[in-house]
Amino acid sequence: MSTLMNIFRVARTAVKIAKARRGQGEDFIDGPPMDIEDIMELNDPEKFSIEIDEYLDKKTNYGDDLSVISEEAAKVFFVEQLQMEVNNGGFDQFFFNSSGNNWRKTLDALKEMGADKTAELLKKAAEAYGCDLPENRRLRHKNMENKANTGYEEVLEELDSEFYEYEDDIDQLIYDYCMKHRDKFLE
Repeated sequence: MSTLMNIFRVARTAVKIAKARRGQGEDFIDGPPMDIEDIMELNDPEKFSIEIDEYLDKKTNYGDDLSVISEEAAKVFFVEQLQMEVNNGGFDQFFFNSSGNNWRKTLDALKEMGADKTAELLKKAAEAYGCDLPENRRLRHKNMENKANTGYEEVLEELDSEFYEYEDDIDQLIYDYCMKHRDKFLE
């Protein structure tokens, strides 16, 4: 993935957060969001990844209600959340925010999609805390606070740098996974 695309993702993330806080429903960068049928017709994996992310964010109320999507769509949502959080603030931000509630599901989704290098990075990031990170956000924060000043930050920074190299083509893997499970997205 190009540096320009990373910058675009970070900017898009900032826009999403601002819009969610203001309750806006239309993406003022690209116009109204695409519907799922149109998204599933896209052939560009990067554009597809951006649009499916936006679609799933809106459909799930930014992850507050995953019951409205299929298990396959939830896996894509988890991987997109990982990309968004790590690109915006590293693995530390991923685990600190609510996305960390699903870190094990994200790990499983990465493996299922074939993103083995990214799965390895996520596992190492979780291990950097030196404990089994709970899915409960408050408990996870306590564990993270207990690790302050132990050097785990340097480990996470190194893992962040490895993540930014994108050895796994996550956008392509998401695209391939969605095409394989197309019917689960069109339900």
